Amino acid sequence: MSIRVVTAFSKMFQSIAKNLRIPMERFYVTIHKYGNISLASCAIALDTAVRDKTIKEGAVVCLPIFGGGLTWGNVLIRWYRL
Repeated sequence: MSIRVVTAFSKMFQSIAKNLRIPMERFYVTIHKYGNISLASCAIALDTAVRDKTIKEGAVVCLPIFGGGLTWGNVLIRWYRL
């Protein structure tokens, strides 16, 4: 199974990638395009990855999110278009 990690944050996820032994090529990072817009960054990165066909039908996608006030969350989904 191939997992794609979609996120807007780069430095934090470089560390996560190293610790989990997931190559950075599997991370879809958008902070260079849109900046850090907190929790909305993840939704925008997911939309961008789907539109440019980085994420295809049936792909397993990890969506880690971090917001203001030390809020955070994570979800693992299998992507299908309705």
